[in-house]
Amino acid sequence: MNARELARCYDQHVSQIWRDGTGNPIFEQGWLEQWWVSDGSMEPNDPPIATSVLAAGGAGIRWRERGDELVGYTSTRPSGCYRIPRPATERLLSVA
Repeated sequence: MNARELARCYDQHVSQIWRDGTGNPIFEQGWLEQWWVSDGSMEPNDPPIATSVLAAGGAGIRWRERGDELVGYTSTRPSGCYRIPRPATERLLSVA
């Protein structure tokens, strides 16, 4: 999965919750939160590859690709980021 696919998958999840109260069961189990790291890393100045516009209460998650990781930043939590190993996203593909 790449950054665009992850952004689309997460926005579909949020949209589905708004429509009928149920979203992607993997996200419902707190999948994304397990990848948050409070390491004080700053968001790079380069533009993100993709944005989950519906995430973080509308603040969005800006996604980048760094080697074998997908890295996401949100303004609601400025002292860290989501660091997701690409192989971990395969679970999402089975449900998306």
